[in-house]
Amino acid sequence: YGNFELDYIDGEIRYKYSAEMDVANNVSNNSLDKCVIVPCLMFQQYGKGILTLIYGEGDPQKLIEEAESN
Repeated sequence: YGNFELDYIDGEIRYKYSAEMDVANNVSNNSLDKCVIVPCLMFQQYGKGILTLIYGEGDPQKLIEEAESN
């Protein structure tokens, strides 16, 4: 459960990820791993398209389709 966010003031792009965790029953290493790995995987999948847009090239919809077809 996550999404990319763009800060319109400074241009920073970040991926926000959230996960439900029951801290009363101890958070598993697997849950913590996902909090680190999922954002990395999302940038791996969509990063090329994001960088293409940053440099003013490409159509956003086509870049998304390309990223999601791989």
